[in-house]
Amino acid sequence: ITNYTEKDGLCHNCVQSIVEDRRGNLLFGTRGGGLCCYEAGIFSPFATTDIGQIDHIFSMIKDRNGSLWMSFTRGNIRQYDGTKFSTLTDEDRGFTSFFLEDRAGRLWLDSNHGEIWLYDGKSFTDFPFNKELHNQLVWFIMEDKAGGFWFGTRTGMYKYNGKTFTAVSGS
Repeated sequence: ITNYTEKDGLCHNCVQSIVEDRRGNLLFGTRGGGLCCYEAGIFSPFATTDIGQIDHIFSMIKDRNGSLWMSFTRGNIRQYDGTKFSTLTDEDRGFTSFFLEDRAGRLWLDSNHGEIWLYDGKSFTDFPFNKELHNQLVWFIMEDKAGGFWFGTRTGMYKYNGKTFTAVSGS
């Protein structure tokens, strides 16, 4: 195992997310050093004037079209299409610790406010998980082969079949 740090050029030692871009470069979302690119064995800050200062990147995902989605401090969500950044929201949704792209191409996002949001490519929708299950903080979501969604929380697992939530017994 090789440990890369700021001494090796990494933008910050606290790395919170990693994705591979369209060209095969690794992008590191850091907590304090912004977005860092690893290309041909060299770390460098990801330079952009599109979105200004980006210090804290909580999570990232590359979607099926190759666009990168990033969450920043205070829930700001941005998309990078390979040439420019677009701001999806500057609304304070709390920080997003994960993204999931489902089979339909929708993005699922969590919030440290106990909310789940769906983004359909045009707008955000508040998903009813937080209302039906008493503001559980969701740590992850997974879509299974049958199209069901599994939610991991502090108090157990829940499955959503498209209509209702069921607590998974034994969790």
